[in-house]
Amino acid sequence: MSSCHCPINCCADPDVPEKKGAPKFAKQIGAFTDDEEPIDDSVLAVQDKWYRPQAEKQLPEPDERLRQEIGSFTVTFESAEGYSVLLDPEGSRKEPDPGPSGPRPVDADRLASLISRLQRAAQEAARRNTRIRIPTLTAGGCFLIVAIALFIMLQIHPEPSASVVFAYVAGFAFCTALANALLLLAVLPADRKLQRCLRLIFGCVALPSGIFITHQGTSTGLEARSLGCTYKDLLLPCWAASAVAVSDVAAGLIVICFACCIIIDQICYPGIEAMRLLQRLYAAVGCVWLAIGVFSFVAKHSVLLSAGSVDGLYAHLLGIVVGALIALLGGILAHPRFRRTQICFLKSRSNTVGSGLHELLGGRELREVIDDGQSNFRAVPADKVLLQHFLLHPAQHELGHLYSLSEPAQFGFVDAFISYSWADQADSQWYAIQHWRDAFKQAHKREPLLWIDRYCLHSTEAEASAMMPVFIAGCQNFVSLAGSRYLYSLRSLVEIFAFGELGRSPEELYEMLLLPDTESRGQMHQLIDSLDVWKAHDSCSALLCAREAASGRHGFETRIKRILYVGLDHARVHRGPVAGA
Repeated sequence: MSSCHCPINCCADPDVPEKKGAPKFAKQIGAFTDDEEPIDDSVLAVQDKWYRPQAEKQLPEPDERLRQEIGSFTVTFESAEGYSVLLDPEGSRKEPDPGPSGPRPVDADRLASLISRLQRAAQEAARRNTRIRIPTLTAGGCFLIVAIALFIMLQIHPEPSASVVFAYVAGFAFCTALANALLLLAVLPADRKLQRCLRLIFGCVALPSGIFITHQGTSTGLEARSLGCTYKDLLLPCWAASAVAVSDVAAGLIVICFACCIIIDQICYPGIEAMRLLQRLYAAVGCVWLAIGVFSFVAKHSVLLSAGSVDGLYAHLLGIVVGALIALLGGILAHPRFRRTQICFLKSRSNTVGSGLHELLGGRELREVIDDGQSNFRAVPADKVLLQHFLLHPAQHELGHLYSLSEPAQFGFVDAFISYSWADQADSQWYAIQHWRDAFKQAHKREPLLWIDRYCLHSTEAEASAMMPVFIAGCQNFVSLAGSRYLYSLRSLVEIFAFGELGRSPEELYEMLLLPDTESRGQMHQLIDSLDVWKAHDSCSALLCAREAASGRHGFETRIKRILYVGLDHARVHRGPVAGA
C-alpha cells in the first residue's frame, strides 16, 4: 500500500487530468460473473492475492498549482467558527495528531458547509416545534379552561339534581380527555424534560383520580344496599345498583394500575429510550380514558337506562354518547400508529424535513458534535478490509479488534463512506468493495481510504448517530452496498437521508453497487418503489426520532427515493469475485 495521505491526490498520475467531482467508478466496474464461489478456507488465498503490497513510490514535489490549491483551504478561526485548518500554504503537509485533543487538519469549505447545514437543520427543528406546539397547546388550554369552568359551576350549583350532575360530569370528563390528548400531541421525543414533567403530572393526577373513583364506587354500592338499593335519590333494582358500583370500581382500579405504570416509568426507567417512553405514555393515558369511557359512562348509564330510570333520560343518553367518544379517543391514543399519523399531518403544513438531521444530534450542542466527530473521524485503508472481518457478526467480541486497523483521518479527505446493512450477504458486500477499490486504484494510482462502521466506530449508538453527519460530510463519496435487506435497515436509510440533507450532489458523489440477491436493476427499482420507511427497523432512539421528525408529505421517504433512483441509474450488478481472483 502506498503511504500517501496527501489531501489533494498528489499521488495520482500527473498525465491523467483531474476531473471535477467524483468519477463514476460504478461505470468502470467490470468482470462480473454469474457464478458465486462458496466461502471456504481458500478465501485466504484470494485475499493474499488482493492484498499483495505494492512498491513504495516517491511522492512528487508539489508544484505551484498544488501550493495554491492547498493555500485555498486555509481558514482563520472566525471563518469556520473556531475550527482551524492545519494545511500549510507553503505546500508542505502536516500529519494529523491522532490524539483527541490535538489539532486536526480539515477541508475548510466542507466544514463550513457542514456547520451551515446543521445550523439550518436546528432552525427547521425550532420552526417545526412551533408549528406543532402552538395549535395543540392553544386548543388543549382552551379545553382545560372549559373543564375547570364546568367543575366550578357544578360546585356552586344550588342542590343539583342527578341529571344535572350527570351532564356536568360528562362535559367535564370529555373536555379533560381532549385537553390531555392535545397536550400529549405537543410533546416530541426530543423534549426529554417536557416528557418527564408530563409523566409526573399525569401520574400524580391519575393516581388520586383512580383512588377517588374506586372509593366513590365502593361507598355508593354500600350506601345503596343500606338505603334499599337507592342510587343518587333514584330507586333501582339491587342488581342495577350493584352493577353501577362495580363499573365505577373497575374503572378506578384500571386508572390506578396505569397511573402506577406511568410513575414507575418516571422513577425506575430514567434511561429508557425517549421514543419508547413517549409511546408508553401515550398507551397508558389512552388506556386510562378508554377505561373511564367504557366503565364510568357507557356501562353505568346503560345500566341506569335498562333499570328503568326515567329521571334524567337525556342525561343518561348524553353520558353514553360522551362515554363512547371518550373511549374512542382513548383507543386512538393507545394505538401505536396514532403518533406517526398526527406528526406527519402537522409537519406536512410546513417544510421542516431538515429537522430530521437535527434529531440525530440527540440534543447535543453543535460545537460539541463537530469537535467529537472530528476527533473520532477515522478511516481504514482498503487493503486492510478482509473478508473474514465481514463474516463476523456484530455481537461477536472479536469485532472490537477491527477498530485498531483504522487510523485517524483528515476531515474531508476520506475517499468513501460505505453504507450497508448487516443483514445482507457479507461475502457479496466484501467483493463489491473490492470492485470499487479496483476502479478507484485505476483512476488514482493509490489505495482508497474508507469509512466503514465496523472498523471506524468505537462508541455507543447515541454517540455514533450524533456524529453520523460529520462522518458523512468528511467523506468525498457515498457508496451504497444495496442488497435485498438494505432498504429495511433504518440506519442505512438515515445515512442516505443525511447525505442528501448535507447538500451533497447525488449525481456526482453517490454510487450504488447492487449485490447478487437483488438480481437486477429492475428488482431494485421495485424495492425502491415499494419502500416504506416505517417498516425499517432499528433500536437506536436517535434514528427513530430522525425518521419521525423528517416525515411529512414530501419528507423522509420521498428524498431517500430520489437519491436511490439517481444511484440506480448508474448502478451495476455485482456477481461474485473479480475475474482472476
